[in-house]
Amino acid sequence: RSSGGGEMLAPCGPGAMRMEGGYGALADALAKALPEGVVRTGRGVARIERDGSDDVTVHVEDDRADPLLARRVIVAVPPRVIAASIAFDPPLPDDRLAYMRATQTWAGDWCKVVATFSAAFWSDDDDSGVARWSRGGTKGGGLMAVSWEAAHR
Repeated sequence: RSSGGGEMLAPCGPGAMRMEGGYGALADALAKALPEGVVRTGRGVARIERDGSDDVTVHVEDDRADPLLARRVIVAVPPRVIAASIAFDPPLPDDRLAYMRATQTWAGDWCKVVATFSAAFWSDDDDSGVARWSRGGTKGGGLMAVSWEAAHR
């Protein structure tokens, strides 16, 4: 509920899902199902090359690191970021790059902060833990703050 008003800001009902351990736990579980050492994370990708065979060569941003050879590559970043920061050889088709560049990156220009409290004090008043504040409107550069409870119950 909004503070005191009873209005639901972000209803969470059927279909809403909260993963124990967050989405990182999903990636960890998938990686554990594969042979050790085949999943590489936490590396900025600079270039992805295909030479016509089944192999893919991935060059990471750290030039000192050897390129990675793989059969499959999963790039888990928004399409707009891929188009702006990763080179492909052979190049991606122009229409695909245009589509990727036009794809909005939800919350990509937000500043994200995590705050931890010793107790979910908002639950005492049957509030949801979701709050919204804005100044100057959200159009044309106004400020807006949103909080979201991420506690596991």
